[in-house]
Amino acid sequence: FSLDKYKIEEKSLRDLEIQVEKGYKTRLELLQQENKYHITLLALKKIEDNYQQLTRDFETKIGLEPGELGIELKDIATPTPWSLNEEEAIVLALKNSLTLQALTLETELAKIDLERAKIGPLLALEQKKLENNLELALLNQEQSRAEVKRVVGNQYASLRQVEEELALNRTHLEIVKKNYQLVQQLQAADLISLLDQISAEVELLQAEYQMRVAITGFYLEKWKLQQLIGLELEV
Repeated sequence: FSLDKYKIEEKSLRDLEIQVEKGYKTRLELLQQENKYHITLLALKKIEDNYQQLTRDFETKIGLEPGELGIELKDIATPTPWSLNEEEAIVLALKNSLTLQALTLETELAKIDLERAKIGPLLALEQKKLENNLELALLNQEQSRAEVKRVVGNQYASLRQVEEELALNRTHLEIVKKNYQLVQQLQAADLISLLDQISAEVELLQAEYQMRVAITGFYLEKWKLQQLIGLELEV
């Protein structure tokens, strides 16, 4: 079914009405054409109803109010890519980690306690205890450093992954936009069916929705990494 078929049937009906009035055609032929016209009209109405229902379902799926969904051919602003490499991010995280700072201070205090104790008389058992305290502080410090590196490395990998997904969604959206613009031109010339036009609109709406989801995902992963390395949250 296509919109031009409906227009043809409508024009044929109007022409036949004129011919019947002039006596060139019979009433039976007019009734037959009226039947064709109404069948075509019902088919068009069914397609429009299906499209409206599809739009409402899609709005509900993505959390929009009825009638809020709309085609946007303007560019969707995309975020600036992450600039720091993994090594730079880890260096900042180690520098700004409050936990690591506290453990470093604990290690320094353990060293001071041991050095002070060595100045005066010290039982072997007490010295061993202070040495164990220092060894434990150093171990906690190293474990904390390793954990910071691991967590930041994982988060950096997650951010790079969503950046790649964002780039793929951007490319897909541009392709879908060009296809939609072509469909608009073909529809204006009555060269495609109404179903093809509706399909192109739905595809564009889905691509725009996926692009916004990808942008949101990028910002979430970016903010997680900013928190880990001690930077202020920024868009």
